[in-house]
Amino acid sequence: MHIVLFDIDGTLIRSGGAGRRALSRAFEKAHAWENALGAIATLHGMTDPEIVETVFLNMRQTRPTPSETARLFGIYLQELPRTLKDADGFHVLPGVGRLLARLSVREDTITGLATGNIERGARLKLRHARLNNRFPFGGFGSDAKTRTDIVRAAVERAKALLPGETQPLSWLVGDTPLDVEAGKAAGIPTVAVATGGAAAETLRETQPDFFMNDLSDCDAFLSMLDSASEGAKPAKGN
Repeated sequence: MHIVLFDIDGTLIRSGGAGRRALSRAFEKAHAWENALGAIATLHGMTDPEIVETVFLNMRQTRPTPSETARLFGIYLQELPRTLKDADGFHVLPGVGRLLARLSVREDTITGLATGNIERGARLKLRHARLNNRFPFGGFGSDAKTRTDIVRAAVERAKALLPGETQPLSWLVGDTPLDVEAGKAAGIPTVAVATGGAAAETLRETQPDFFMNDLSDCDAFLSMLDSASEGAKPAKGN
């Protein structure tokens, strides 16, 4: 049995900056901090709790309290539907819809999420992309701050859905070196896809178990799963 966990931003979709704009507005409304995210060079691979903590340390030199974090995310979730609606660059990445459709009909595979987005934010993005029903479970930034712990949470939830399955094989699909590192730290194979913020060569240097330029080659992805089922080491991909 295969558990295939997908990152969201840069792996399944590009949000056209909707998440960044919604979070920036939340900081403005909650703390009157304009351009609060401006000091962060890139958000690629960071979890939502890591982003919030970094901003607080930059702006106030202290970490946020739980109540401050809850208030900020509450405003963010109010803003996100608006920024998603207005995001001209929002799109589902190549091959994603077809791959998820083919995975959904496999009796030996379940698909979930391993994303730094808090869960309600993740679901809003996926509903906008009409992909939400493909992911009955996941690990989220609302579960943990680090990606490794998020991956572990997703695997545990998947196992709870597979009573009697003693040794499912989990996979993590992501677009940044931090995704690959998290998968390795969690002890599961990784698939790096070069559709996000990291260059292909940078991703290859992290030595994922499988590499793809994008998710268009469904046959290659499914062959990877089948080879692993048969006990073969995954090929490195295209």
